[in-house]
Amino acid sequence: MPSLDEARELLREFPVVDGHNDLPWALRAQVNYDLDARDIAADQNAHLHTDLPRLRAGGVGAQYWSVFVPSDRPGAVPATLEQIDCVRQLIERYPADLAPALTAADMEAARQGGRIASLMGAEGGHSIANSLGTLRGLYALGVRYMTLTHNDNNDWADSATDDPNVGGLSAFGHEVVREMNRLGMLVDLSHVAATTMRDALDTSTAPVIFSHSSSRAVCDHPRNIPDDVLERLPANGGMAMVTFVPKFVLQAAVDWTAAADANLRAHGFHHLDTTAEAMKVHRAFEESNPRPVATVSTVADHLDHMREVAGIDHLGIGGDYDGTAFTPDGLDDVSGYPNLLAELLDRGWSRPDLAKLTWQNAVRVLGRRRTSPATSGPPAPRPTRRSSPWTAPGPDGGRPDGGPVRRSRLFAGSAVLATRRIRERRRPTAPALPVVGCGRSLRLAIGRARPATGPSCGPAGTTAPPGPLAGSARPPPWAAAVRRVRRARPRPVVRRALPRARRRCPAWLRPPGRAWSSGGPGGSRPEGLGYPRTPYSPGKILQLRGTVALRRSPHAQLTAGVAHDDVRSPP
Repeated sequence: MPSLDEARELLREFPVVDGHNDLPWALRAQVNYDLDARDIAADQNAHLHTDLPRLRAGGVGAQYWSVFVPSDRPGAVPATLEQIDCVRQLIERYPADLAPALTAADMEAARQGGRIASLMGAEGGHSIANSLGTLRGLYALGVRYMTLTHNDNNDWADSATDDPNVGGLSAFGHEVVREMNRLGMLVDLSHVAATTMRDALDTSTAPVIFSHSSSRAVCDHPRNIPDDVLERLPANGGMAMVTFVPKFVLQAAVDWTAAADANLRAHGFHHLDTTAEAMKVHRAFEESNPRPVATVSTVADHLDHMREVAGIDHLGIGGDYDGTAFTPDGLDDVSGYPNLLAELLDRGWSRPDLAKLTWQNAVRVLGRRRTSPATSGPPAPRPTRRSSPWTAPGPDGGRPDGGPVRRSRLFAGSAVLATRRIRERRRPTAPALPVVGCGRSLRLAIGRARPATGPSCGPAGTTAPPGPLAGSARPPPWAAAVRRVRRARPRPVVRRALPRARRRCPAWLRPPGRAWSSGGPGGSRPEGLGYPRTPYSPGKILQLRGTVALRRSPHAQLTAGVAHDDVRSPP
């Protein structure tokens, strides 16, 4: 009795976070969501394991309500939405007792306010109908974990209670786990095959949970967790929430259930058949073969073993109330949690250990659902980067001729388009404009081209005055730009790039209609004729992260988005 009082006192400070309760499905099965017929504010002991008075008596501070649909029924998605709507109606109907929760902070706020934090978990990957969009929709509606399978396989994951199909997770199953990690939805590995558990741990970069599973070493049932999987939980950061279902925690109950199921099949019924005829056969078997009864001590045995293997930081509680027909003695309904804590206190568990079991571990895992702790398995493969057309690999993985292709930090496509446009603007007699280098050291080399003999692109009725293109001695047009660049960026790499800019400006680079700059007595030239404008200014050569980049001139309008077909030659 002193242990029970101490357990209740501890639960007032660190209440239970229960990982799985099937009340929404029980409300559907019994009264088709008629919440007046099953008012959980009153005692529902005759019909349900769960109601608000017993949740308070059991010291429950947060509950994951299972939005469950059987895997063998059609229309899983709309039925799951109905389950979500049921949980929302419960929260709206009892606002003084239930608080909506999506995050660890919401759970803490509900505890401080004396209310029960209400979260949701989807039991079975069939609820997303093989659609990542549906998965994202469930997350947006408040679902914070999804069990990858229920009792049957789905198209992308194997169940613990079905014949192997894909050998764990398929390629799409790995995508589901990665998308859940990205969203922040917890991956629940209860109900799944051991191969699926291992595949999910290999893929997940966020903590996983077992919302209602016990130890397979203590009770050899495929719904339970093997020790090698439990040993991986510390590296993953996840947690295993022990369940109370007798046929999962007591080996004698496992053997009895197998015999009872075989008896039903021998009489022509499915082992899960609950019709009147099937139940008559089942009761007759139970009268001659009494059902083994699990106790609080049975569940405590699982917790002792799981603590030795995984550590106290990775344990929790998931009773599976209203999802099972039978419960252990002393854990008959949601008011029985103090009995379990009293048993653990008698076994030497400390108060800090019990605080982690009931509250702290579950809050930590939900708070870290987007983190990426180190895992013992290989990381998820990174998506393949799309290649731009100019870096597309050839037959040997490099250029079409088999050579390697180096990816530039610059948008190299802009420079290529600029080169093409300049070529279109040159006169037919001008020499070709070569492109020197590629990748990180892409450069444009403008040759020392002289225009063909004849009138230039000067003002109407004039010819090109003497200047650098005709061999005059006046200062070259790039001199001022060189001085500005040297003053602004006097680093050696810039100075090495400047000689490349000291090129004569060929006439074919002059844009039509804007050939001359303003001049005058105080202008560019003493005779006032001005300098020829060039659409490509050598002074605009800059150093960008160790790579010589050619800044596009506004006069040339070398726009990276302009297609080559849109470039037109001057008349």
